Amino acid sequence: MNILVAAPYGMYHDFSSSFIHNQLKEMCRLGCNVTVLVPVAYFSRICTGRRAVSFSQKKVLDGVEIYFVSYLSLSSIGRNGFNIASAQASIMLFVRKNFKDFLFDIIWVHTFGLGEKIGYRLKQRYKKPLILTTHGGDTERFADRYVDKKSSQVYLIDEIIAVSSKLSKKLENLQMGVPIRCIENGFCTENLVKPFKGSKRVIQVGHLIESKHYEITLEAVGMVRKKGLDIELDIVGEGPWKRKLEALVEEKGLGDCVTFHGQLDNREVMHMMAGADFFVMPSYPEGLGIVYLEAMGEGCITIGTKGEGIDGIIRDGENGFLVERDDALAIAEIIETCVKDRGLCRRISEKACASAAGFSWEKNAGRNLEVIRGVKAMKI
Repeated sequence: MNILVAAPYGMYHDFSSSFIHNQLKEMCRLGCNVTVLVPVAYFSRICTGRRAVSFSQKKVLDGVEIYFVSYLSLSSIGRNGFNIASAQASIMLFVRKNFKDFLFDIIWVHTFGLGEKIGYRLKQRYKKPLILTTHGGDTERFADRYVDKKSSQVYLIDEIIAVSSKLSKKLENLQMGVPIRCIENGFCTENLVKPFKGSKRVIQVGHLIESKHYEITLEAVGMVRKKGLDIELDIVGEGPWKRKLEALVEEKGLGDCVTFHGQLDNREVMHMMAGADFFVMPSYPEGLGIVYLEAMGEGCITIGTKGEGIDGIIRDGENGFLVERDDALAIAEIIETCVKDRGLCRRISEKACASAAGFSWEKNAGRNLEVIRGVKAMKI
């Protein structure tokens, strides 16, 4: 099976933590030949005052052939019409020059928006089946436009893969006329640790942006501290909300128990999770953040938001906890209860580990390959 993948740069620039790469690496082990095209924006001197740099780089890693293909961008946001057209043109030119015979069986793109538009052009030119995987944020930003299917090219997609049941239900409700399959993300399960450490440490990992709702976690930690429990919070990540969150820590008098660690590589994050008892991420909207699975695999008592992507994987009160949106009090009560009841803490932690073990990249790759083979068979 020869597969051509188009993946956003933001999902593929760091191989150590790229879930797409981990997935494709396993597909190579299953006998697939995988080529990845990653569009990379460079900026016009006119717009930025900086020198424009054009490049195309190739890497072969873990059996996956990866090409970084540059395109001219007029905006750092990367979502305007010119940028999308520029990326489409650059990818099409690159493919014509480097894959003249186009021996791929399947075109597989990631995300609505840029990835989707590249997929349309490739399918129209080469008449191969097109599969799209949606990851959450892209669904929230783009999918509602398909209610008006007359102005859409969504009919060109042969199957959509959603990474959580929440996303698949949203897409089904839009009645897009495209088959939809739910295949949850995986994570690296090789290093699952013994559950429950008794450290009283809480960790939250992710971009420091509004939708991750770090302020709710801070409020919950403050409530628990007021009860006389000496828990500590580690915040891992960077983003535009950092200064606001640092100010909030000072305002709440939590400077002695909250640490901002900045951006860490995946191994460092896993090491920190291995030393924590609680992982809290009350984010919304949320597809299925792999970080939840990683935390469960490290034995953390994991707290997420009801109705979001992790709902269904976390079974409330059994292998983790789910709370309503913005409910800092509920988070605080869960942490307090677990700190005081080590037996409960250990049971939840052990079941979290056991649940996470079922989400290996090998299993994920196998399920995706099943979809790809099915789509190919239908088009023969």
